Amino acid sequence: MHYNHKLSIIMPVYNEEQSVAAILEKVIHVELPDGVGKELIIVNDCSADRSEREIMAVIRRHPEVE
Repeated sequence: MHYNHKLSIIMPVYNEEQSVAAILEKVIHVELPDGVGKELIIVNDCSADRSEREIMAVIRRHPEVE
């Protein structure tokens, strides 16, 4: 789908394995006005927990998200 505009959301993550999946799901499901696309940029800042695993699981569930 072609969008006239794109909203870029930059999300820093550091040791957020307990909450990152729920937050990402909420951001993914936000409805934007027609003609506005969504780009989600996740920056995992060397988390020592399983944040990356949680992020990757959400990405696999939502291949439609850029």
